[in-house]
Amino acid sequence: MVLSDDERSSWQELEAELAQDPRLARLSTRVAAVAAGAGSPTRAVLLHAFGACVGLVVLGVGVLTHNDSMESAGVAVLVGTCVVAGLAFVAIGLIGGRHPRPR
Repeated sequence: MVLSDDERSSWQELEAELAQDPRLARLSTRVAAVAAGAGSPTRAVLLHAFGACVGLVVLGVGVLTHNDSMESAGVAVLVGTCVVAGLAFVAIGLIGGRHPRPR
């Protein structure tokens, strides 16, 4: 989205005013520290991959033994793992995606 000169100057003035607030400066520092730590999601990937494998094994055992409760538990673990993993990857993408866009 292209900003006009007036909008750009207003935006810069607003950023300058916000930079003067010490609470926002501390918050910005904390968010930057979290974003720097979120750059390597290997632990989250391994944890969710392990959860998905456990869910798949439980589901497989439930199918082989014709046990409905095991099948339900396997599906619940798989769905829960996939939902949490998806949310984690979206959060990592949003935190890590603060790069300026080329014009």
